[in-house]
Amino acid sequence: MPASPVSNTTSTAAKYREFAEGCKSLAHTAHNSEHRAALLQMRDEWLRVAEELEQIAAKQAGETEGPSSFR
Repeated sequence: MPASPVSNTTSTAAKYREFAEGCKSLAHTAHNSEHRAALLQMRDEWLRVAEELEQIAAKQAGETEGPSSFR
């Protein structure tokens, strides 16, 4: 059985957070401030997209549960 869209979105967000951590690690080893700044900006973007996906997943999870009166 295929994974639900919510679990796919959540796992993708987790991967994006891993990418952000990788950028942070690379920034610590950057040889100049320009490269460090670029890597930290990439980290921030990965985190932003991960947060957006997590919000989408939370909304989808709420939509799939439906009203409690129908349970």
